[in-house]
Parts: sequence; structure tokens; C-alpha cells
Amino acid sequence: PRRWLSETAVDDLGTLKDKIALTTLKKGSLLQSDMVVDKPRLQPGEQEIAIMIDAATGVAGKIYSGAKVNIIATFKGAKEGDPSRSVIIVANARVLNVGKLTPLDKDADRRGPAEAVPITFALNTKDTQRVAYAESFAEHVRLALVAPGTDSAPGAGDRTYTLDGDK
Repeated sequence: PRRWLSETAVDDLGTLKDKIALTTLKKGSLLQSDMVVDKPRLQPGEQEIAIMIDAATGVAGKIYSGAKVNIIATFKGAKEGDPSRSVIIVANARVLNVGKLTPLDKDADRRGPAEAVPITFALNTKDTQRVAYAESFAEHVRLALVAPGTDSAPGAGDRTYTLDGDK
């Protein structure tokens, strides 16, 4: 009965248009209006770019629409003997959408991931180019979830890592 519903209970499914869930919704749960938010949209000056991320190492079910992530690419050394390195190519990238788990064609690259998830980002032009470059030339591209409320980017000295840096 309506009289037992809280003020925030959703009783009109039309109010959910263009909304996304903030948390995992379980069958039978009472949906509250504070459990959903407006779907993220592009802001002026932003572009949308999507990349496939290895499901086993890149997302682990923790990345969601509206989250911020650091996009990290690993590259082999430029010349023989140069150390491999990982680089935060984009800090605090805003996630627009997390797609569905997709099995990959194993005939193309038997060493690559078996499944990937398409992740769509809202980025400025320069960061969009960085992501496209990394997806084309990096050994791997991974995402690191940024804690909510964190707006500062890693300092210049923390954006590139080599194993030699730990010695």
C-alpha cells in the first residue's frame, strides 16, 4: 500500500528515464530515488571515446558510469636495453558508460585477454588522442579507479614508472 512507502520510493517508472543506478540493484529491492542519478553526458569541449579493457585485469566490476579513473598504458623500452615503463596517460578520466562483457576472437592474438569490456570516456581532444595512441601502441592499457572526491591528478614525477625507479 502507498501509505507504507517512504517519500523517496519510486512509484512512477517514467521518472527513471535517462537515469542510471548508483549501486547494484537486486531483484525485489524497493527502489528509492536516491539510488539513481542522471546519466552522464558530454560537456562542451569533450569528446567520447571507447576502448576495450581486459575484463580480468582492467575493471573487476568496480568501474561504473560516472566514476573517475586513471588510464595507464605500459610500453616496452624504445631501444634494446631500455626499461619498460608504465605511464598514466590520462588522470581522472570520466567514465560515461561501461558496456557488457564481450568474448574476444582468440584467433587474432592467442596471448591476449579472453574477454573485454567496452568503456566509454568523456575526454578533451588531447586526452582522446593519448587514449587512441595508447590503445594502438601500448603493450597493455589498464584502468585504476580513483576514489570519489579525489580531484587532484598525480604529480609529474608519479605519472611514469620504471622498475629501475624502485632500486
